[in-house]
Amino acid sequence: MISFDEASSVESLTGKLVVSDELSLLIENNTNVKDLDTKQIDQLISLTNSWMESLQKEINFVEDIMGGKIQYASAIKEYGFWKKRYNNFKEILEQLLTDKIVLKCINILEQIVNSQIVSYTLMRFNELKNDFQIMYDTTVRNTMYFMELIYDGIDSIINAPFSVIVENFIPLYNNLNLMWLTSSLFSRKKHMERLLESISNSIADRVSITLSIPEIFRYKTSNAIDLVKGGLYILDQWEATYNKCKKDIEAISAIYFRRWAWEFDEDILFHRLHFVRLIVRDLDKIMKIIELILMRPEVSHIFKNDSECQIFIKNYITRIFFDLEINVYDSNREEIWKKIMDQFLYHFENNVYHKISQSMMVSNSAMNDVKVLQFFENMMIRSTLIKKLRPKYVIILEKFVVEINNYNTQFMVS
Repeated sequence: MISFDEASSVESLTGKLVVSDELSLLIENNTNVKDLDTKQIDQLISLTNSWMESLQKEINFVEDIMGGKIQYASAIKEYGFWKKRYNNFKEILEQLLTDKIVLKCINILEQIVNSQIVSYTLMRFNELKNDFQIMYDTTVRNTMYFMELIYDGIDSIINAPFSVIVENFIPLYNNLNLMWLTSSLFSRKKHMERLLESISNSIADRVSITLSIPEIFRYKTSNAIDLVKGGLYILDQWEATYNKCKKDIEAISAIYFRRWAWEFDEDILFHRLHFVRLIVRDLDKIMKIIELILMRPEVSHIFKNDSECQIFIKNYITRIFFDLEINVYDSNREEIWKKIMDQFLYHFENNVYHKISQSMMVSNSAMNDVKVLQFFENMMIRSTLIKKLRPKYVIILEKFVVEINNYNTQFMVS
């Protein structure tokens, strides 16, 4: 199987049946086939063979993608493949049917009746021409029609503003449903499954590029939070829309007693998307932590000023992500990201615990200490932090007793 990111070998094919100037003159000026010598006849046979080679190459590329030998990692690149095939087939067919040089060359060969080589060449040429026409009519033109239908949807995934990508999901899925029901190529399970997977991967890639780590932490916090929420919404909605359309087509299948239902391997379709969503969900948690630390008044009891708060975020929340030597989205390995998050949470918990301990040593208010503890407990990061913080309530209770005794002493004196 050949997997193309760049279709260089496909794009290198010419869309024309090439004729040299010398042979063009020979064909144009010939009025009597008897005037041709053996060398000239051989040249015309070689020319016809070169045309057949061009036709066969185009047919082979279509057969290779239909047979799974060629697969595209991107739906937009597959669109480019079919656009190229459509243009090439159309241009070559036009030459075969209307080009004066091509028609006259074949006509000259048809007049040579006493050559087995010429007869065999013409037989192969006509068979291949017929196969070429059939493939254009039944596969290339039909597939290009459907690729045009979904182009705007897949283009928007790559190029549309982040905030409007989801708007294109339902129209795109409607066209994908139509392809599944009526396309000569994409009504086959393996091809529709492959197309859906490549579109899902494109969505995952768009989100991962927009929410690139550590770049996302360089943005203004409010902007970063909005982007992360938007990315999570895009990923969730793509799968939710898939499930809705799946139910719709199952209902149609039941009505008409046809095997139209989508029975694709969803582990394949959404493998990349689920991995990216795992990271984005954790990013969402991290952004909420940053937002809470920056915005909530309880934090003012442990940070002297905004500058100290920013330093804490930089040193103990985002630094680990700036120190990464890999693009975590590229790994496609869940255990790598989980290990990074475990390291982040471990260091974050230790530093929060240390910061709270320092704060309580100088705090003169048990109530403020309670608010700080409850603030970090309510983050619900994980139970280990809560277990570490619980013993602090004993210290706070002792501080409450001291404060009450001091209050009673002051009251008695007054």
